[in-house]
Amino acid sequence: MTTCKVCAAFLAASLLFAKANAAGLEMTIRGHANEVVFGDPLYVEVTIVNRGDAVATARCLSHYLGTFRYEIYDVDRQLIFRPPGGGGLGGCDPVTYEPGKPVIHYWNTFVPGLLWLNHPFWQPNRTERQAYLISAVYTLDKSGQELRSKWIDLAVEPRPDDELRHLDRWTWADPRGFQNVPLPSSFGLHLRGVQNPRQTRQFASQIQPGEIADLLTLTLKLQDLYAAPPEMRDVGTRDLVQWLKEQPDIKRQALTKAAHSSASSHRLLLPSVPALESLLKDGSK
Repeated sequence: MTTCKVCAAFLAASLLFAKANAAGLEMTIRGHANEVVFGDPLYVEVTIVNRGDAVATARCLSHYLGTFRYEIYDVDRQLIFRPPGGGGLGGCDPVTYEPGKPVIHYWNTFVPGLLWLNHPFWQPNRTERQAYLISAVYTLDKSGQELRSKWIDLAVEPRPDDELRHLDRWTWADPRGFQNVPLPSSFGLHLRGVQNPRQTRQFASQIQPGEIADLLTLTLKLQDLYAAPPEMRDVGTRDLVQWLKEQPDIKRQALTKAAHSSASSHRLLLPSVPALESLLKDGSK
């Protein structure tokens, strides 16, 4: 958390437009909703377009490697929260952006992540509705040149006290009974105490319908698919695909991408991969 040093004129301008940088790139973001509950994931569509006349090259877009991040601005207190990320090892190939050809990504960011529920920035939101602005920042090269999206509105409603207690307890519980199956942590819901299907179901029973509940539903469907005998996996795949189809567009793309990644990493789920690929838009993988 840092005190917002951005002058009022700059902030006002950034709310109105996102200017293409020297390389001719422009980045816009859209959330799947303009209101979520404290601790929920916000699913985000990130679109990068080259507005110039020549091909532009930049570093790969990666939260893990620290080239992409979100910033959340508290309008009332004039504070900015930058969700931690980066520090990952490895690298990836540079990305080329053809003039006029959009490149689209689908990700989520938790508002906030479970490890930050008690962070001072978020304390007022544990009991009261808060208004925020959120933007994305893309570090284009090693010199630190950045491409920023304009800010978009986001309201965050408080979560019921009993659910906050459950989230706190399961987030910090000692991990026991680990099984190599899809887990909530596979989708960014970092619950140390949820390490197997039994614990996933136990935790899910304590959460009301909403975005976290939907992430748990996806986890459970993948766990059931993982455990199913080969002759039953087609049935489980059809059920999973149908559930994904029923989700709103941005959320559907982000969850499908996450399910595709999980299916690809578990050999028993390989029959599901083509079915999930059919739901992914070009450029979103």
